[in-house]
Amino acid sequence: MRQDIGYQFVRELAAFWAVSEDRVVWHPDGFDWWPGSHRLSVWVSEVIEIDGHTNFKVILRTELFESVHSDNDLLPSILRIIMNGAPSYTVDHLENDCRAAMGAGPVERPIALVSTVYIREDNLAWMPQFFAGIGILQAYDAQRLAVATAEQIGVKPAVSGPNGPPLATVDWRSFLSRTPS
Repeated sequence: MRQDIGYQFVRELAAFWAVSEDRVVWHPDGFDWWPGSHRLSVWVSEVIEIDGHTNFKVILRTELFESVHSDNDLLPSILRIIMNGAPSYTVDHLENDCRAAMGAGPVERPIALVSTVYIREDNLAWMPQFFAGIGILQAYDAQRLAVATAEQIGVKPAVSGPNGPPLATVDWRSFLSRTPS
């Protein structure tokens, strides 16, 4: 197991969320967790040197829709609505004009909510709790938005579970028990 501060941060997120072993799959660079019916993946990079500081990039990615074709005419307006209400994340989708400018054509792929942070020694004391709050909001929003918006654009919500059926709602109990008064 890695011993760097990036992986330490990942372990602190899991502890703060009180991740139960029956709802998580661990990987060498993070974990997949199902706090509800949408997988939330946490990944940490190897060392990234920036301005003489040792950094680690940590990404939270919560699945929203299964497979969506980028030519879906309703997709841009639905994603704009989602982003207008997004407290702290973005949607990992490039519209076709951006894809064309990069020389890429239309594709069919899943869509997720994504948050990113850079971890280093000077923010390690407070960032895990802050980022854990962002992550739980992201998971809750995926749960809340996927069913309502997927039907409007004719796709399926990206629901899954680690070892069986997904939970019907995000389990807030373990998270709220660790929130300071």
